[in-house]
Amino acid sequence: MSVSDPIADFLNHLKTSSMVKKPFIITQHSKLKEEIAKILQREGFIEYYSIIEEGPKKKLHIHLKYGENGVPAITGVKKVSRPGAFIYVKRDEIPRVKSGYGIAIISTSKGLKTDEECRKEGIGGKVICYIW
Repeated sequence: MSVSDPIADFLNHLKTSSMVKKPFIITQHSKLKEEIAKILQREGFIEYYSIIEEGPKKKLHIHLKYGENGVPAITGVKKVSRPGAFIYVKRDEIPRVKSGYGIAIISTSKGLKTDEECRKEGIGGKVICYIW
């Protein structure tokens, strides 16, 4: 079965797996998913990720992060841009997610960046998702 929006599927998998307190997830690898995982690790939403090579296909192995009393680090996800309906923002229109407690992942001409990095560099781009 073909998935029409693999990034939305990936983000939903992260959220639902963390809500049921799974220790890790394994999903199909793509460069975009790997870049999102890199940002999530840097921002403290996941423990770490690794790439598993199984023959010609690669898989992305992500260890989820939990805080005090098993509270998941990822409590919410919202996919903003969808296939055929992209949402672009200028540098002065970059959104704040949950008053700064969450992040927006933005695809820029310089690669994937968080909302904070875009504000510092003064660049805009396509908003991929919000994570809190």
